[in-house]
Amino acid sequence: MPAGGTGAGGDPDPPKRRQRHCPRPGPDRHRDGPGSKHCLLIVVDEKSLRHLLEDIFIRQGFGVVTASSYTEGLDRAMRSNPDVILCDIRMGKDGSGLDLLKKLRDENIQTPVIMITAHTSTEDAVEAMKRGAIDYIAKPFSNDELVLIVKRAVGEKQLQDENLYLRQELAGKYTF
Repeated sequence: MPAGGTGAGGDPDPPKRRQRHCPRPGPDRHRDGPGSKHCLLIVVDEKSLRHLLEDIFIRQGFGVVTASSYTEGLDRAMRSNPDVILCDIRMGKDGSGLDLLKKLRDENIQTPVIMITAHTSTEDAVEAMKRGAIDYIAKPFSNDELVLIVKRAVGEKQLQDENLYLRQELAGKYTF
C-alpha cells in the first residue's frame, strides 16, 4: 500500500522514513527562533528506540541524524557536525557506544555525548564519564527528562562555541 494510505483498522500508514540532515553551519545555526535547528545525532542499534527518539526530538525542533552502529555513527558524526550526540552505550556488531566515544575523543571531536542504556551498572556510568560523556541516562527514562538533558547540553555547547569565537575575535583584534 502506498505511503499515506490506510492500514488495518482504517489507521493511516505512517509516512516512509528518510534520513534527516542537520542544518549547515552558519551564523544562524545556533540562534534560537523560528526555523533554527540544533543538530542531534542519535546512535542506537535498536530500531524502535531510534525511531522513537528521532520523533521526540524532531517534534522539539531539532535537526536529527540517526545511525544504527558504531561505524555508521562515527561516519555521521564526522560528516554532520552535530551539536550533541545521543548514543546507546551497548550496541552489537562492530563496536559499543563507549568505543565510539573514545574514538571521537581520540580524533579531538569534542561534541557533547550523552549515553543511554538499559544496563544501569555503575561501572558503565563511570567508564562513560571517564571517556568524556557529559551525562548518562538509564532506560526506561522519562521523555521530558531526556529532552531537558539534551537541551542543557546544547546550551553548554553554545556557550563553549561563543567563548571560542570571542577569544578568536579578541586575539585577532589585539595582535600586532
